[in-house]
Amino acid sequence: MGKRRRNQEEEGEGRPDKCGKFAVEKIKKGLVNDAVKCKPKRVPKVPPYLPALPLLCGAFGVCKSGKSNALVNLIAKYCDLGCINLLYCISPTYDSNASLQTLPFIDESEEDDNGNRTGFRGIFTDPHHSVEALDKIIEHIKEKNQEYKLEKEYKRIYRIWERGDKHKLNYEEFNLLAKENYRKPIKVPWPQPGIFIDDMTHTELMANTINNKLSHLSLHHRHLDGVGVSIFQAFQTFKAGMPKVVRTNISLILLFATMNMKEIEEIYAEVSNGISFETFKRLLFEAVKEPHGFLLINKMVDDPARQFGINFDKVFVVDPNAERAKLLGVPQENQK
Repeated sequence: MGKRRRNQEEEGEGRPDKCGKFAVEKIKKGLVNDAVKCKPKRVPKVPPYLPALPLLCGAFGVCKSGKSNALVNLIAKYCDLGCINLLYCISPTYDSNASLQTLPFIDESEEDDNGNRTGFRGIFTDPHHSVEALDKIIEHIKEKNQEYKLEKEYKRIYRIWERGDKHKLNYEEFNLLAKENYRKPIKVPWPQPGIFIDDMTHTELMANTINNKLSHLSLHHRHLDGVGVSIFQAFQTFKAGMPKVVRTNISLILLFATMNMKEIEEIYAEVSNGISFETFKRLLFEAVKEPHGFLLINKMVDDPARQFGINFDKVFVVDPNAERAKLLGVPQENQK
């Protein structure tokens, strides 16, 4: 053994560790891939028993499978807890869907003497103007965020003035105080928006084009105007009528019962790279045993062993290392 190797082993570095049929040798002063230390991005506060926000959520199931009902239950819980405080809807079936009408979609419109409504209403039912609807929603979110920022700044200035530290204020800040008549600050909540989209397959909103507005939003939904937005969508099939970039960026999947093996294989290929296909089929079968049951796939969960669940209240515990070994064909005696 060379002098350098002996010195490394005496220092506890470079000593081979047994790993199956291989030896793993530590590199002296090698770069450790630790988590980057940075200020965490502000996100909505969500209890641990619910998926974290913001998210892209897709429910997939045939007609009457219960996908809309499940999404309504999930969204209602977020709204009840204050995790979502701005809710919008794009669905041509809103007026005939009683469960959807239970959700607190934003409505700032008013009716005049002639029966005409003016002001913003966050419910859009015309499938032929779905892209315009999404544009209006994004603009409204930005307006609400601007209101929040302005009131937050006014509150800062007002507190300085209230303490008697007028010398710390500049000309523009004094002007803002005067413009608001030195009123007391009001509470303007930080925007935590969500969008529900249903029955929009094969519309312009779902067009598989490079400049698709929904595809673009899906790619940067966590960063929209610094607040992010959660999007909840319902589909009858996994691939048809849905832009690929939207599908591949979905972080929470509700998968209902299906007898289409080709579709099961397609879903597995795109969302379940941490388990074997046989395990995936068993999980799906177990999850959909009960009426309206679904397999929940949370791609953003902290613990990869708990990525799959039954509905919103049960979770499978699957060893990802054992599953990965199956996929790679590693003999059981070599698994650590």
